[in-house]
Amino acid sequence: MQVSILGPVRVGAAGEIPGAGVRALLARLALAPGRVVGVETIVDDVWAGRPANPANAVQAAASRLRKALNGHAVTVEAAAGGYRLAVARDDVDAAVADALLASATAAVRDGDPATAAAAAGRALELWRGEPLTDVGDAPFAPVEAARLGTLRLDLRRTRIEADLRRGAHADLPAELAALVDDHPLDEALLGQLMRALVATGRPAEALAAYEDGRERLAEALGADPGPQLRDVHLAVLTHDRVALRLGPVPATTTAAGPSAAAAPEAAASGRGPRLRRSATPLLGRDDELAQVERLLDDARLVTLLGPGGVGKTRFATELALRRLDRTGRPVHLVELAGLRDDADVLPAVLAGLGGREVGLMDLATSPVARPPLERLRDLLADSDALIVVDNCEHLVDTVALVVHEIVTASAQVRVLATSRTPLAVDGEVVHPLPALALPPAGADDGPLDYPAVRLFYDRARAARPAAHLDPAVVADVCRHLDGLPLAIELAAAKVRSMSVEQLAARLDDRFGLLVGGPRSAPERHRTLLAVVRWSWELLDETEQAVLRRLGVLPGGADAATAAAVCAFGSVDAAAVDAALAGLADQSLLVVDESGGTVRFRLLETVREFADAELDAAGERAAATAALVAWAVDLAVRAEPNLRGHGQVAWFGALAGEHDNLVAGLRAAIDSGDTRSAYAVALTMCWYWAALGLHFEVAGWGEQLIRMDGPADPSTSAVLYAVIVPNSLVAGPTRMGATTMRRLRRLVRGDAELTPLARAFGELVLAAMNGRPAQLERARAIAEASGDPWMRAMAALFFSLMADNEGDRERSRRLAQEARAGFAALSDRWGLAMTSMTLGMTEAADGDGAAAVELLDEAVRSFDVLGAGDDGRQVQLLRAIMRVRAGDVARGVAELTALMERYPNDPEVATLAQAGLAEAAAQLGDVVSMLAHYDVAVAAARSEEIDGPPQLRVMALAGAAVARLRVGRDDVDDLLAEAYGLAVADGDRPVVGMVAIAYGRLAQARGDGARAARLVALGRRVGAVELLGDVRHPALVDLPEPDERLLAAERDRIRDLPAVAVVREIGTLVRP
Repeated sequence: MQVSILGPVRVGAAGEIPGAGVRALLARLALAPGRVVGVETIVDDVWAGRPANPANAVQAAASRLRKALNGHAVTVEAAAGGYRLAVARDDVDAAVADALLASATAAVRDGDPATAAAAAGRALELWRGEPLTDVGDAPFAPVEAARLGTLRLDLRRTRIEADLRRGAHADLPAELAALVDDHPLDEALLGQLMRALVATGRPAEALAAYEDGRERLAEALGADPGPQLRDVHLAVLTHDRVALRLGPVPATTTAAGPSAAAAPEAAASGRGPRLRRSATPLLGRDDELAQVERLLDDARLVTLLGPGGVGKTRFATELALRRLDRTGRPVHLVELAGLRDDADVLPAVLAGLGGREVGLMDLATSPVARPPLERLRDLLADSDALIVVDNCEHLVDTVALVVHEIVTASAQVRVLATSRTPLAVDGEVVHPLPALALPPAGADDGPLDYPAVRLFYDRARAARPAAHLDPAVVADVCRHLDGLPLAIELAAAKVRSMSVEQLAARLDDRFGLLVGGPRSAPERHRTLLAVVRWSWELLDETEQAVLRRLGVLPGGADAATAAAVCAFGSVDAAAVDAALAGLADQSLLVVDESGGTVRFRLLETVREFADAELDAAGERAAATAALVAWAVDLAVRAEPNLRGHGQVAWFGALAGEHDNLVAGLRAAIDSGDTRSAYAVALTMCWYWAALGLHFEVAGWGEQLIRMDGPADPSTSAVLYAVIVPNSLVAGPTRMGATTMRRLRRLVRGDAELTPLARAFGELVLAAMNGRPAQLERARAIAEASGDPWMRAMAALFFSLMADNEGDRERSRRLAQEARAGFAALSDRWGLAMTSMTLGMTEAADGDGAAAVELLDEAVRSFDVLGAGDDGRQVQLLRAIMRVRAGDVARGVAELTALMERYPNDPEVATLAQAGLAEAAAQLGDVVSMLAHYDVAVAAARSEEIDGPPQLRVMALAGAAVARLRVGRDDVDDLLAEAYGLAVADGDRPVVGMVAIAYGRLAQARGDGARAARLVALGRRVGAVELLGDVRHPALVDLPEPDERLLAAERDRIRDLPAVAVVREIGTLVRP
């Protein structure tokens, strides 16, 4: 077994996975082996509180999991919209147990109890302990543990049933007695216990067990035993051993329908169907009912438009009855769903209005029958009725003609039509009926206030009053079902035979699961599949082709994207455009204009259907190829525009198509198309890196570097150069080293590269190497490239390196040069990075006001781009600089707001709490200063933190200095931990920060010479001192070391290389 979750989470024979969070992600992905689990689902299931940046948090966790899986035959792959565990179902113990239960159940049913007992026994042997107890507080764990507990119980039931049927019953009474004690209200287990007692010659005990069970049911539920248990009781009383041995396998699921109202029933002969009042309230539609009533006051024809299952018929019926109650005017119902011929429409309308067909008595008085239209006009003359014409879509052209006759026959008559497509009749007012309102993903409060969740609760309680319904799980189920009332009712009915957690786990097969609507419902509403297929069969061939092909675009599409992906074979771009309009009219596409352009989106229910139809049509390969070709085309056009002029517009375009581009990238990787994968990945990696999504780059980099097909050399070189520095967020990895080697071979080999590719590649190699000669070579190649962006980028690189060397003046000069270059190109990312660099330089020089101004500029540029982690980090730094500049109130307000916006982000907590500690120090609030640093240190040590080590060092070293400022010197452990992190990261100013803190400790302990040496060394590499310049009577001052000693140390190390400075710091602080 490759992955085991039926006990402690393991990989392989004995592969323990470190970290509860990593184990939780592995277990959650293992529950859907080989299938993509969406990012939102992972966030909801794995994190107890929603992380501030969900996508980054999942990327980071996936990266840690990949490292943990290194060396095992299992890996985690990024995919469109989520991640998947690349493993077969047969390699996950829980999936094997599910399959063995199905096999065992089938064997019992087929009369082969020996095979059933063997299969169930093998499944039960897979349990190694209680499942999912080692995954921390992941929200999915209790739910899945309960489901797996139910699975284990079902396996025991099935194995016991097989043993009963094959005569292996000697040990069953004791086992079943214990199970009944654990599950006292489980009638199936009690029935098996009674049968086992009879089989072992103890019928009197069987009857006593029945009486005990009957009393328990009466006391706990106020109910009598069910029919199956009563049958067992009767068989015991009559000594019918044959009936007892051949009793049915205890069912784990029972088809049942929701307690929906019966469909309108036919009235007496000669009259049409009448409206029936529902036994259940219409939930979540009060505002829309009032709105449509107002529309009917002003318009003669209102059409309720919406997809199948959205509740159009129920809504129209409720509205008609309300209008009848309010006005007393007649209301007629015309049902068209059962009709298949245009010729039947007018007779159905006449019947609905109470107009009889021509009979013998009519012919006796008038031997010439009057035309149907004439009878229709006569019936409606002077009428002020409301006519509900239900389910018009499949005969829409004829219905439109008849409805036109109706509204022109009387000035007072009104028509309320329900349809999946407009009637296109003069005067028609269309009212799209949306799905029921859903709680937003990640919302923790008040899911029961949303109609979709309320509907599920009401129907589930009707199905099984004692069912446990977790509001968060119910909300997730309703979101997966798109808020469609029919789908929710079908799902809620399943609670009769399974828990809501089991239901949620099986929603990947929603069409197979959601069957068995109420017997009174029309056949097209008995299953979710029937609802969608009803609409599908109304489409022409072109519309069907476009709909199934759109399913490969998870992010929806505008008209141009749809044409690029869907126009192949006999379908051209013009046909796609026409089909989009038709599909939107048929309510099979959701039209979204929120982004300023019109996009078409599939509901997930329709997408799943379209995906199956794509396979059935044999078009999967062609549609996937079209998706990849579109992604390559967009990526190639976007890539040069991600630097300089046009950057903001193209970032917006990539944001809009992000999920589709990721789907194209995944498809190219899966097909082994290296050239296409690299082309798309280059654009996406530039984009992700600029937004601070470094784990995204690193995660995809691991997959890209494993590809070995031909690719464009320049594309490959730049891609590798982007991946290398971003891969460092996960620490040194084999992937990072392999990428470096490939980059070096391309740049130093004889491949023909573009000037930018060669210059950028050399720059990254030089930055990773750090040798002066190589740095000069990279700078010269960048200058010679003729590319102004490349020159500005080189200046930024060298500015950051100078800062790391402690050469603050050179860093400032180069950053200013880079900033001027990026400004000339209108490159907002470059402006953000250079403004942030200069801001931190000013902060190190003690000019807080200048630092805040520059960081303000960085925040504005990052905001324009929609940056994630980098933008958030610079906002935190700006707030801290405000505190240091004396604007304490505003700084505290900004820090507090950021913590409220990102309540579960340990990186935000680390920096923000450190900033609040500095604010408390400025105010002389010693208790708060220490408390804030304690919280900062706890956040810095969190398993979930994935940001740069500098944040953790700042918290640890700051907490140490804070203790020194209140006269404590118990800081050795804090400083040792901070130093270890700083050295591992290699950021020299951060090492210097720790050195200065050690110097302050030496000063406090009376070792002035050591203090002067450490402070001078720290300042030599450009360190920023924490809390050192805060003066307040409540704080102990940290005096400067003796100036003569300090000056002597400055002179001694003035020309010492930075690497030597760091080495000397190490010799002083290591124990």
